[in-house]
Amino acid sequence: MHYDLLIRGGVCVLPWGEEEADVGVIDGRIAAIGAFSGDTAAEVFDAAGLVFFTRGDQVGLVAVTAAVSSAYPVIPLVGGLILFRERLRRQQVGGAILILAGLVLLGVGS
Repeated sequence: MHYDLLIRGGVCVLPWGEEEADVGVIDGRIAAIGAFSGDTAAEVFDAAGLVFFTRGDQVGLVAVTAAVSSAYPVIPLVGGLILFRERLRRQQVGGAILILAGLVLLGVGS
């Protein structure tokens, strides 16, 4: 099946309890909940990264968690450099440098 949006790696709260599942969305409505290995989507959202943000919020480190979660775009950027030998544009280099500098400053300040 083809979805407009596929949310992968989330934890759904269902009537029988919590369950790890993917959520398929069509026309702004939840169309299916389950494991969708062969299905396609116009957009795919990885919800697994939100788990770390939520845990940081629970232990009271929201400022640190927010800063570290902002570094997530660096991971695919580095993957593209190493795996696919992509070339970076100036904006990408500048953004990565600013994110890493912010993390260093946050570490020094705490």
